[in-house]
Amino acid sequence: MKKFAEIINKGECMTTLYQFPQIPWPQPFLKNEACKEEWAKTGFYPSNGLVGEIPFEIEKNMQLRIDIQIYILKINDTYYVPMTEKGLKFISEEEYNKRKNGNILKGMDDRQIKINKFFK
Repeated sequence: MKKFAEIINKGECMTTLYQFPQIPWPQPFLKNEACKEEWAKTGFYPSNGLVGEIPFEIEKNMQLRIDIQIYILKINDTYYVPMTEKGLKFISEEEYNKRKNGNILKGMDDRQIKINKFFK
């Protein structure tokens, strides 16, 4: 069964998930696609209000030190965004279909830019 969600807290986006070697990516390509470096190539950054399909999940696995469920949200059939459940509101397929064409893609806001510069 397909799952769909809206980003309600962009702060729960896991932009550097690829840096953790224990992560069992459901598809190998996701390690390179679901990260801020890939999004930066087109100026995209996840924001609240975006809706997408959840084609992949990374299950909680304490043996691998993964203590949360991770959902990979696919935005506009282009961007893969790893999110925790706290950052998502699950929606119906009908709601997704009504709203997907209204996704407004944009870059980082001022606060995100400052945070990213601080951690470089």
